[in-house]
Amino acid sequence: MEEDLKKLKAARGQAKCSITNICNFTNVIKNLEEYKEEFLEYEEKYFCALSALTEYLTMKQGYSASSSGNASTSLTNNNHTFQRLPPIDIKKFSGKVCEYYDFINLFTSVIANNSSLSSCDKFYYLKTSLEGEAADVIKHLGLTSENYTVALQLLAERYDNKMKIINHHISALLDIECLTKCTAPALRNIVAQAKQHLAALKTLEVPTDQWDLIIICILQRKLDQQTLRYYYLELKDGLHNLQSFLKFIEQRAAAYETVADGYSSSLKRGHAVSGSRTASLVTTSTQNSNNNNDNCKFCNSKYHLLHQCEKFKLSNYSDRIYFIESNKLFRR
Repeated sequence: MEEDLKKLKAARGQAKCSITNICNFTNVIKNLEEYKEEFLEYEEKYFCALSALTEYLTMKQGYSASSSGNASTSLTNNNHTFQRLPPIDIKKFSGKVCEYYDFINLFTSVIANNSSLSSCDKFYYLKTSLEGEAADVIKHLGLTSENYTVALQLLAERYDNKMKIINHHISALLDIECLTKCTAPALRNIVAQAKQHLAALKTLEVPTDQWDLIIICILQRKLDQQTLRYYYLELKDGLHNLQSFLKFIEQRAAAYETVADGYSSSLKRGHAVSGSRTASLVTTSTQNSNNNNDNCKFCNSKYHLLHQCEKFKLSNYSDRIYFIESNKLFRR
């Protein structure tokens, strides 16, 4: 029995040394992801060894509390069952103020409210869910139960700035890029950004319901003249409504997609016809190489005239006028 105790004490010293090395390792490294597989491997070995020791000591009825010392305390603490922490994937928070509420709400619902996790476990998950500037805020705190509350408080003091988050979303609305070319994806992007930031502001209890005219005025500056002209032509009597304005933009985006699909289909049919007439076109193209009066002046296609060109029809009104004038295609 005495020999067994000596062996157990020696094993305890080795275990404590290994645990200390692991704790130092996790505190020093900044990017835990690079060592994730290695960490999980040794964590598995640690818990297997801990389970075997616990089972052995339980079987030894004559094992006294005085001889076990700190080993017994480290193995069983208030009937806490040691187990390997399962990986929980949460989008990492890097320190962007606008993302703080989304992160902390998700962390609270998934981890902080999990009664099966100890405070130390929750702090471990918190540390592994931070990166960049946010990780630096609590990097000097040791992995203890007491520091979990301190870490949450430090993060709240640094990032829980409601006014700054509101200003971020308002600035994002003002900074939506103006259309350089009116296309379906560009129009849908304006609608998506507007809805996203307005929804975020509403979540922050900002009274955006009364902002319709202001938001419409901001978004009108992002549109091209032709789209804006069509909007006013379709506008009915009364004040503008943001919902109908966004619906108009979405309908116009759908129209662009429909026309583009039709043009693509007609272009494919044109290529099919040209394939069957290759021989005759080679001859006629040689004869008419200096006579391009029948070609489309805009896209140089041989299969339609300018007034039939879908690309010309889809271009902006000002661009069409400039093209006609610069190529002297009008008659007085």
